[in-house]
Amino acid sequence: MCILFSKCNSRYSIHKVQGLTLPDISLSLDSQMFEKRQAYTAISRCSNWNNVKIKSLSKGAFTVDKSMIKEYERLVEKASELLSLSRPLQTNN
Repeated sequence: MCILFSKCNSRYSIHKVQGLTLPDISLSLDSQMFEKRQAYTAISRCSNWNNVKIKSLSKGAFTVDKSMIKEYERLVEKASELLSLSRPLQTNN
């Protein structure tokens, strides 16, 4: 998977640009992705969302850790419990 850095018309791998901020990028988010989290790393390199060009896109470029889904659901439940505790008690007059 390569990022095309438009100003220089140069191609870089995700590993080469990790930690860098680029003004604009062109991405292929498709079957060429060979490691988890590369799509996020690639997209997050650009300093302005309007300057991200996605040339191709495949659902397979994105993976979700099932334990993160469970943790998110746990946190939503915990937050709703805390919100209900923070509401003032209603009195019937």
